[in-house]
Amino acid sequence: MSSSKSNIVVRLWRFIWGTVSWLRIALLNLLFIGLLVIFISAALESAPKPIEKAGPLLIAPAGTLVDQLSYEPPLASLTGNNKPAETELRSLIEAINQATFDPRVTALIMKLDDLGSAGVSKLQELGQAIEAFKANDKPVIAYSNMLNQQQYYLASYANTIHIHDMGGVAITGFGLYRNYFKGLIDKLGVNVHVFKSGTFKDFVEPYIRNDMSEPSRAHNTQWIESLWATYSHDIEQRRHLEAGSLDQYIKNLPQLLNDNQGSTAQLAKAYNLVDKIGSKQELIDYLRTEFGPHKNNKHAFNSISLFDYQQELAFKKMQQKGNIGLIVATGTITDGEQPEGSIGGDTLSSLIREARHNDDLKALVLRIDSGGGSAFASELIRQEIIATRAAGKPVVVSMGSVAASGGYWIATAADQIFATPTTITGSIGVFSIIPTFEQTLDKVGITSDAVATSELAGLFQLSRPMSAEAKHVFQLGVESIYQKFLTLTAEARKSNIEDIQKVAEGRVWLGQKAQTLNLIDQTGYLSDAIAQAAQLAGVTTAHVKLIERTLSPAEQIMKRLMLNTQVQSVAANLVPTSPSRSLIHSAQAAFDDQALTTLMAQQLKVQARNPQAPPAPVALCVQCVAY
Repeated sequence: MSSSKSNIVVRLWRFIWGTVSWLRIALLNLLFIGLLVIFISAALESAPKPIEKAGPLLIAPAGTLVDQLSYEPPLASLTGNNKPAETELRSLIEAINQATFDPRVTALIMKLDDLGSAGVSKLQELGQAIEAFKANDKPVIAYSNMLNQQQYYLASYANTIHIHDMGGVAITGFGLYRNYFKGLIDKLGVNVHVFKSGTFKDFVEPYIRNDMSEPSRAHNTQWIESLWATYSHDIEQRRHLEAGSLDQYIKNLPQLLNDNQGSTAQLAKAYNLVDKIGSKQELIDYLRTEFGPHKNNKHAFNSISLFDYQQELAFKKMQQKGNIGLIVATGTITDGEQPEGSIGGDTLSSLIREARHNDDLKALVLRIDSGGGSAFASELIRQEIIATRAAGKPVVVSMGSVAASGGYWIATAADQIFATPTTITGSIGVFSIIPTFEQTLDKVGITSDAVATSELAGLFQLSRPMSAEAKHVFQLGVESIYQKFLTLTAEARKSNIEDIQKVAEGRVWLGQKAQTLNLIDQTGYLSDAIAQAAQLAGVTTAHVKLIERTLSPAEQIMKRLMLNTQVQSVAANLVPTSPSRSLIHSAQAAFDDQALTTLMAQQLKVQARNPQAPPAPVALCVQCVAY
């Protein structure tokens, strides 16, 4: 009897287990089929669509204007804001360049509400394409609810600027504001040990001071005032304002607002910063009068989708064989493999090797937008550039908003270095920062004791005080790397260490000044660097091939899904939303401490995994990354 019951239980268990296994396999198959259907649907939706009606090309840059889109965790992006966090500069410029001579494109409309941070150099590069578009007798119209400094700089390239009648133009000047953490660090009992070479290498000051040092104040004042002079001069020229008008606008803002009944929109119109002010409906009516109604919505205005236009352009480019390789290096330089938005020493080295071994490519352009990072990773990348040149392929560097410290280290290996007039570069200096937590641990009752065969055995023990011998070892290491930095720069620039020392010490320079100091070869943009690479390689017509990391099939599917979701979001917001920011709230801070936080987090993460790992010397300036 018991045996019979046992058999029944066994058979029942087998039935249940078999059913569960079948359901598991069925669900996995359904999931696979579902993803396959989604991928095919997304691919079909993104296929080039014919442009049925001539009209203006509508661009709506959103988020940060970048040289390379960062790789985001797909699920986080799908559950968050559908608006793009970044807009790729190069693809935007390519679309405008194509539209310049396309008879179907009759004008350019720029919706600027969602544009976030953007360096002046990137805005200038985009503006160069807009100027060429206007030179072909095609009008450019910019509109937004309210324009902050960066949005307005881009809007100033337009023939007509339209803002909401409750909007305004928030121009307040440039500033570098930092938080200093020494007081907090002292309260926590953390000992921060800094080793550096370079008087002006001020990246670490927030950890060891309560305020800005005089050398830091002096050299930051120099470049930030130069940057503001360029910004204000450019706008005054384009808007036909008298020299110094923007400084007077800021200085006299309270009185000017009082004269215009407190209306920032009326002030902007009266000061000739904008051409038209009005409600959302008045803007739509104006654009409908100029360009006709939208084909799918008679209440909206006619326009050509940027996404459709870029898809058409990408399809044409697929039919061309590239002869000039382009690699984009954006973000903090770190060791190992890194996704887009960061520069991994191994990742970028691999891409350069790929370009070197591609027989179709006759030259390489490396676009650098980085404030620096790991000196070791920078050197790995520099050596790959040297090997590429030795293989007979010219290498030209194009500097974006920033190519400083480790970014400049990499650039020294190129045949030619191009920087925009407002690129932040230089920062030839090295530092290492190492916190120890013996006092912090002591506060909570944790002490440390040990036996060792030498004084240096505990060199990387962050729970113990740092010995004088250890400090000497770290400082010698930093000084050695600094001397290497000076030497390779002197050799690359056909100069001597003494002359390079005069412009080094961690000091940063704008591109125009860097040229006079022999730190770069020419001022120019990415297009100029590509033309120079083609000339060095003896190529008559340059066809650019982008060399980038190969995404896994799963990454490709999720990237396509995110792109389609974001495109739908942009398409649903073709006209401005109601104004929601005051003049004060829309004034954007120019700088932040993101690079410093990233670097410290990475260092602590590495040391948490391996307490014996030495803290890597780094070469990075925080203000360069932020702007």
